[in-house]
Amino acid sequence: MLFVVCRFLENGIVGNFCIWLAVIKILRQTRIRLSSSQRLFVYIIFSPLFLLGLIFCVSLFVYLVAVKKLGLLMALAIVLLVILPFFYDIVLTRLFAFYYCKIAPPHPKTDILKVDDYPMSIYWDDRIYPGFSREDRIQMIANYLDGRHLKLMVLNDPDGQRVHIYRVDKPILDSFKKRDKDWWREYAEYVMRTEEVRQRSDAPRTNYTIVSEEVPLPAIVKKFLYADETRVVENATKKVVAYNRRYMRFFYRMFPDTEVGGRFYYPHALCGKRVAHLEYKVFHAYEWTGIHLGNHARNLHDILLKRSKSKQGDK
Repeated sequence: MLFVVCRFLENGIVGNFCIWLAVIKILRQTRIRLSSSQRLFVYIIFSPLFLLGLIFCVSLFVYLVAVKKLGLLMALAIVLLVILPFFYDIVLTRLFAFYYCKIAPPHPKTDILKVDDYPMSIYWDDRIYPGFSREDRIQMIANYLDGRHLKLMVLNDPDGQRVHIYRVDKPILDSFKKRDKDWWREYAEYVMRTEEVRQRSDAPRTNYTIVSEEVPLPAIVKKFLYADETRVVENATKKVVAYNRRYMRFFYRMFPDTEVGGRFYYPHALCGKRVAHLEYKVFHAYEWTGIHLGNHARNLHDILLKRSKSKQGDK
């Protein structure tokens, strides 16, 4: 009787899993964005599947022990092998995350050794996107270049060879704030008229350099985790006065992104403090201009996904 029940559950679950896998494939390929109510509907429809899966695992374990007379460890191993193809990425992601978050250095993942309210000049060296596009530079000017706390901004170009230099010697923000709601864009466009472009080797000296770059991981780990690090270097002493290391996971195969649609990387860090802008913590830059945009207008997910597909194509 127990054998019949197990076979019945097995056939039903395999069929439902095939349907769920087909749904997942559609969600991934079409990048469908579901509303909160639509996501709730999907969860309600397929939640019995996971309940049946749990019942099947327990029934199979009991069957192997009671009928086949297998040992507990052997029966458990067989059950895990049966479900592993569906959830292996969750298991490996958690194992790798435990190692890199709890064991691998640095500890802590985020640390701020010095705070400076008036840095005056900063060079942003972004090696992840890489560099700053024109729209990125507009947002950076609006975020930080207020002419009081920061008077010189240097941003590296996506080509890796040039830098863009912006100077504001005195605060002129207030005259723009009296205008329409897009005053920050008008301000940034005004500052960009004074843009100076030089070769990277000829960049002006600044008080601080902020370096952002991807952290290399072993090939097998990169299939499940992504890591990057931002460091704030005090140029006078060459010391790292702040850093933030973050590890991010991919969306699990069985649970794709339906909130935004088609995202590859889960947006929340697995470990380390979630620091949206390290500049806010080190320089208290949150209050400089009153504008709090991302450092980049471009989508990091799309850039990393395209880069990943390009590497796979090269192979």
